[in-house]
Amino acid sequence: MPGDLYWDDTLAWPEQQATRLRRAAAGEHVNGVDLAHVIEEIEDAGKTELRACARLLTRAMEHLLQLAGWPNSDSAALWRAKTVAFPGDAADTFSPSMRQNLALAPLYHRARRAMDEERIDAQAAPAMPAECPWHMDMLLADPPDLNTRVAAAMAAPTA
Repeated sequence: MPGDLYWDDTLAWPEQQATRLRRAAAGEHVNGVDLAHVIEEIEDAGKTELRACARLLTRAMEHLLQLAGWPNSDSAALWRAKTVAFPGDAADTFSPSMRQNLALAPLYHRARRAMDEERIDAQAAPAMPAECPWHMDMLLADPPDLNTRVAAAMAAPTA
């Protein structure tokens, strides 16, 4: 809709709506609160956080699989750093209600598919665990236990 701030300015609209909602919360009669879009944006905000956490966990699993599969690679130091950084960032976005909405199995299978085609140091991917070898608490642990994470991947039955 032309001239509709919701569609025209993604920074100004939420600021405008927040100002109006604060005034309404303070007891002032306020017109122009775009409730339909405010509700939609609130719902989307939670989904965005969930997707961000899922992406970070998937990337962490990819790097853990790389470490398990190619532990002597020249890239191993970078992967170690990433297996600390990505879960740490995921933990920052994680909230308790995500536990019931964030299944690790599909994320793991996405990470594993990425590794199936990987060639590192001229070596094809070794056999990877058939099922996700980690649980949520292991991935989000602070401080991270990298050795336990890698060992779990190496000990899990492969496909």
